[in-house]
Amino acid sequence: MTYDELLKEYHQFKAQTAALIRENSSLKSQLSQMQAQISMLNRMLFGKRSEKLGRDENVNQIPLFDIPQPTAPEAEKTQMVSYERKETGKKKGHGRNELPENLPVLERIIEPEGDISGLKRIGQETRDILELEPARFYILRLIRPKYADPVSERIIIAPMPHLPIPRGIPGPKLLAHIYTGKFVDHLPLDRQQKQYERLGVKLPSSTINGWVNLGGKAIISQIYELYRQRICQKTYLQLDETPTKVQTDEIKGKLHRGYFWLYYSPLDGEIFYDYQSGRGRDGPKAILDGFQGWLQSDGFSVYDWFGKQEGIRQVHCMAHARRLFYNLLADNNDQRVQPILELIKKLYKVEKEARHHQYTHDQRLAVRQKKSVPVLEEIKSWLAETLKELTPSDPLAGAIGYMQTRWKTLTVFTEEGLLEIDNNPVENKVKPIPLGRKNWLFHGNEEAAKTAAMAYTLVAQAQNAGLNPQDYLTYLFSHFWDHPHHDLKALLPQNVKIE
Repeated sequence: MTYDELLKEYHQFKAQTAALIRENSSLKSQLSQMQAQISMLNRMLFGKRSEKLGRDENVNQIPLFDIPQPTAPEAEKTQMVSYERKETGKKKGHGRNELPENLPVLERIIEPEGDISGLKRIGQETRDILELEPARFYILRLIRPKYADPVSERIIIAPMPHLPIPRGIPGPKLLAHIYTGKFVDHLPLDRQQKQYERLGVKLPSSTINGWVNLGGKAIISQIYELYRQRICQKTYLQLDETPTKVQTDEIKGKLHRGYFWLYYSPLDGEIFYDYQSGRGRDGPKAILDGFQGWLQSDGFSVYDWFGKQEGIRQVHCMAHARRLFYNLLADNNDQRVQPILELIKKLYKVEKEARHHQYTHDQRLAVRQKKSVPVLEEIKSWLAETLKELTPSDPLAGAIGYMQTRWKTLTVFTEEGLLEIDNNPVENKVKPIPLGRKNWLFHGNEEAAKTAAMAYTLVAQAQNAGLNPQDYLTYLFSHFWDHPHHDLKALLPQNVKIE
């Protein structure tokens, strides 16, 4: 083999070696990412969800094993002291829970056995037992007597009261019970159907579905529309979205992924749920038409688009930024993130102080300026210094990049006292949906998913107003058709008083 041939072969081997090294590096990176994903999924399935660090966790934490043995302390001088202690009574137990005073009381008198006719009653002992009377169906028969007026020769009869569903058989209480069962207690309609059968009433599932998705919807949709109009008039909103499975109309049995979008107003607690078949910006764009103010969310690109629109000021969620670092610790045991987690923990300590003392917005702003701003400067410095030592493919570099590119919108809460540090308030409002999803699994069609969004909105608003959702829905279904439709605002939960 000639020199040129050897040289050519050498360059070929060199190129192949370089390619193999690159491929090996790429595979290692993929393996690392997959291991992180597996760890994350294991944690989601079997681990704790809380991102709180332990009370004693810090960057200088002593390792679990090889704990250094303490040296023997020097002998200390002792002194005999004496004191008097007041003797206290024996500590009492917890006792029974107090029973609600508003419950009806059914008395049952238990006389002693034998003849008591010659005895004198000197008192009594009582004990209260909490009991439950199972739900029962009954028929409310509406009887309208007919009268003949011999003078005018007219027939006089009282008008038929409006029912929730015209020409339907469910009364307001039953319809409210069905809605509450599904959208508060997360009971699928077929499970409710079986409960009713045990109570002696057989109702086809198609009938119950019709009551919810057609009959009741005709009422709740109009109250829901009022909230849709109100939400874009707010000056500060938090947004989030969560997936849900919906059966398609095209192929029976096939499911697709739809989304519930949540709009929460932290200043007054109003919440609005909207269903969309996709995750694009068209849905929220229609809801937010005309909105002017603060918009807080995670870093999803759709929300970032709204942040660029005129009149909208974007706020990002500190909890989402923290989560990227926390996941590295939880999934990969990456101890490099301990300093940043400890610093972010200090920010939340300030927020806890503000909540504990019930600070006004101005007071919260003042304490943030005093305590949070210096911590943020430490965080900013740590991000910059740590990034210098990382390669672009390092997952920690990605977490740092996320925070640096959104620094202004992540820290704007220190400039406005009314803003929350994170999106957790709206995320807490998401919880009923996954709870329901575990039970009813999917929505039968797009219209059923839209009905669910309406029901979730009214239920949440009733709870926000301090009302029992079933009591409110009963009131709504009882009064809606008799109420002037130009004044439906009077039927909003916050305007309703239920005796």
